[in-house]
Amino acid sequence: MWLTDGDNLLVLRADANMKSIEIYTRTGMPTRSQTHEKSKSRRQSHHHVQLRTTVREKVPGLMWNEDAEDVIEDIDTLMEQSAWTEINRRHRFLINSTKEEFDVVCSQNDRAITKREFGIVLVHYFFCTAMIFSKSALATPQVSDGFNRARESCLMFLAPRAETWAGILRYRLTTTGFAANWNSTPRERRDTAEMRALINRSELFRSLNALSDLMPKNHRAPFSALAVASRLKERTRYSDLWRRLVRAASQFKHPDKVQNDAFFDDDFDDFRHWAMQHPDEYK
Repeated sequence: MWLTDGDNLLVLRADANMKSIEIYTRTGMPTRSQTHEKSKSRRQSHHHVQLRTTVREKVPGLMWNEDAEDVIEDIDTLMEQSAWTEINRRHRFLINSTKEEFDVVCSQNDRAITKREFGIVLVHYFFCTAMIFSKSALATPQVSDGFNRARESCLMFLAPRAETWAGILRYRLTTTGFAANWNSTPRERRDTAEMRALINRSELFRSLNALSDLMPKNHRAPFSALAVASRLKERTRYSDLWRRLVRAASQFKHPDKVQNDAFFDDDFDDFRHWAMQHPDEYK
C-alpha cells in the first residue's frame, strides 16, 4: 500500500529529474537492480534506506514527515504478515494520543496543513485500514469512521498536487480504500448492486489502470483490477487487463498453470474459464 522501492525510483526520475547513473551514485543501486525493483511491490531492497533518504533530499515538497513514514512502513510490513494484533499493540497508543489533533485536521480541510499534521492523518488511515483488513473485533465502528475521514482528508489535501509522488499516493488511497471494503465482504456477496455502485463511485478501474500506466512492470494493479472484473463477470475488460498483467508478469500468459499464488483465488474463476476459450487475447 505504501510507497515501494519501485515507487521511489519513479519519483526520483519524474520529480527530481534524476537519471539511473545519478541514482546509482547516490544510493549504490545498480541500473540492473533499479530495473528489477520496478516490478516489485516491496521495500526490501538493500538500498531502501538510501532511496528513502535521497527522495527526501531531492523532493522537498513531500507532505509527510519522516516519523510518520517510519510508522506507516512498520504497519505496512506487519500487514503483509497479517499481524493485526501486533499492529494494534504497537501503535494503538499513538493513535489514541493523536486522536484530538486528527479530529481537528479532518474538520478543517480548507486550511494549510503541516507535514506533521498530514503525517498524523496518514498514520490514522493506515492503522484503520489494517484494523479493517483484520476482519476481527479490532474493526470497530470507530475504526471505520476514522478510516473514512482520514481517506477523504488525504485525498482532499492531495488534490491540488501535480507531482508524481502525489499521483501515486492518490491512486493508492483510492484503491486501498476500495480493497478494505472488498476484502471485508464475503465472496458470495461481492457481486451486488451495492458493490458495483461503490466501484463506480471510487472509479476503481480508472485508478488501477492509471497506476498500471505509471508502473507498467508492477503487476499488482492489473492483478487487482482483473480479480474484481472477473468476480463481476465484466468480460469486456479482460483483454486489456490481461495484456497489462502479462506485460508485468509473464507467468500469467497461462492462467491455468499458475501455482503457489494464494491470491490467484476463486475471484478469478470466470476469467480462467474465458481465457481457456481465448488463449491469445493477452497478445
